[in-house]
Order: sequence, then structure tokens, then C-alpha cells
Amino acid sequence: MLDIDDGSSDNCGIDTMVLDITDFTCADLGDNTVTLIVTDNEGNSETETATVTIEDNILPTAVVQDLTVTLDASGMATVLASAIDNGSADNCGIDTMVLNISDFTCDDIGLNIVVLTVTDISGNSQTASAIVTVEDTSAATIVTQDITVELDANGVASIDVSDINNGSSDNCGIDTMVLDITDFTCADLGDNTVALTITDNEGNTNTATAIVNVVDVMGPVVTNCPEDIAVVANELDIYVIEDYTNGLLITDNCSSSFTVTQTPLSGTEVTEGDTNVVITVTDDNGNSTTCSFSITATLSTRAVVLPELKLYPNPAKEFITIVKSSGLAIKSVTIYDLTGRKVQVINFNNSLNSTEINISLNDLQIASYI
Repeated sequence: MLDIDDGSSDNCGIDTMVLDITDFTCADLGDNTVTLIVTDNEGNSETETATVTIEDNILPTAVVQDLTVTLDASGMATVLASAIDNGSADNCGIDTMVLNISDFTCDDIGLNIVVLTVTDISGNSQTASAIVTVEDTSAATIVTQDITVELDANGVASIDVSDINNGSSDNCGIDTMVLDITDFTCADLGDNTVALTITDNEGNTNTATAIVNVVDVMGPVVTNCPEDIAVVANELDIYVIEDYTNGLLITDNCSSSFTVTQTPLSGTEVTEGDTNVVITVTDDNGNSTTCSFSITATLSTRAVVLPELKLYPNPAKEFITIVKSSGLAIKSVTIYDLTGRKVQVINFNNSLNSTEINISLNDLQIASYI
């Protein structure tokens, strides 16, 4: 009560001074009205009020703890003040707890110092620091695609990561992407399983597979294909197609054995005119290459004796004589061998006389004639 009394007095002396309220708590923060009752020695009393202002000037006690957080698939993490608080307290109660940093990204991986500010209901504040360790433990999301590759003329093919990767990603960035197989040969024809391994910037790895279908679409290379041929039909005006597949030089990027067909087939009989011959070479993988040429067959060059002409002797070794009917002129005589090759042309300038032709070896080359 002495805190409230400010010089109370009585003419005959004061017996008692009593306050109606003497104890205060946090619930009484602010202004409180109290009553002082003064009683003198004769029992006379007088009262007076006063204002007691209750203040809280004690700072909160901020207690923190270190924390480890893991970034999510988006590379983000959020820390609440309550996760850092480790039992902070105040005599009259805490109003707020605030962190200076609460959001973390891939840029914050590692140790980060955060400050927790604790403010009580009277506005008194205290701070404390803690360490937030940010980690990235999420491996990359791998997306692959199956592909088909064609072997080249040397029987090889190569791929790289970009051929297999189909939009792989990581929350904090990809460091490396590696394929376990990049080169293929004829031995790899068909489906091959390849593995794509991705390592992110924090060393987390993930692996996914894809199918590489290796195909050979190159036909064989054919050289020494016959050129166009001129032939002479036999005495029946028929030429028999030969087998022209022998002697072909065939190479291929993957195959060493081949299927060779000829159209028309060997043994086919053709008559006068042009016949197109096609040779088809197919490798072990079904790829085909064709070469073609033309055979031109002419009629046999054997002697044909018209009724108006006579030729003797037949056979002959040195000379033959052509006797013609009266009035028939001989312009020229052309001699062919049995291959159809023109050997000699003798010009008689429309002679009306009988004609003698020297067929001795002095005038003709060695050959077969009919």
C-alpha cells in the first residue's frame, strides 16, 4: 500500500491503510484501478482510488533447433517457424514466431542460416539462429523412346543420347546422360535393349531402357552385269537364253550369300527381236538389287536360194558361182559368219551376168559359214 499512499494523514493519527487489490498477473497488463482505505484511530475511514499500470518488459526466450529438409519434385521446400522452434517461451505468452527465410529452392542446397524471431503479447522480441540443411534426393524422371536405325554401306550404325531421350527431367537439373550401347553392326540386327542412365546435379541416378531396332535396307552391289548383246538365231530361227548369272561380282554390307534369279530363265527360247533380261540378287535380309540388259536376236544367216538364183558348188572351198535368171540384176552380196558378224560386202553394181565369189582364205577370215 505504501506504493499507492502519497501522504495520507489524520488529525489524531492513522490506524490502518488497506488496498483492495495488491496482486497482479499477466491478465492485468495495462491500467488497473485500486482503492486505498485509510482508517484513523477513532475508526473514521476515507477511501481514494489510484491507477496501477502493469507492464511486461521481460523478453521471450527463443529456443531453436536445426532442421534438414528435402526438395520436392518441383525443386521446392517450405519450412514453418514451428519446425524450427524448440520450446520458445515467455512469461506472459508468445504472440508470433516468424522465420526470416521459409522457402528454399535448388539454389539453396546445403547449409542455410535462418533467424527465428519470437515476439510476446507485449511486443517484446527475441531472436535465435538455426541451420536449415537443404537436400535433393529425387532422381531424374527418365522418358525414353524406341527407335529404328538403318545400317550403312559398311554395316554399321551409331546413335546418341538425343535419339533415345524423350523429355527426361530433374527437379534441380541434369548433369549427365549416358547410353550403355551406341554402336551397332550386322550382328545386332533386330531388337536391342539399351539403357539410358541420368545423373542429376546432386549425384542422384536413375536408369530406364528403350528398344533399338537395327535394320538392313541396303541391297547388294552388283558389278559385271552383262551389257546389251546381239545374237543370231539358229537354223530354226530360235535363240536359247543362256545363264548370265555366272561371273557376277556381288558385295553386300551384311550378307555373304545371295539368291540370284534370272528372268527369262536359262533355256528359254526366244525368236527374232529384243528380249530384256533381268537378274535379281537378294541378300539374306530380303533386300534386292536388279541389273538388266537386252538381247537382240537376228535371223540365221544361212544361205537362202530363191527360185531365180542358183548357187554352186555347195559346199565350196575356193569359189562359188551365183547363176541368176535372165533380167535379174545383182546389186551386192553380203557374207556373214555363224555368229551373225558381217564379214564382207561385195558390190556388183546391179550386174546382169552370173557372178563368181572368191571364198578362199585369202579373201575371208577364218570362221564358220553356212
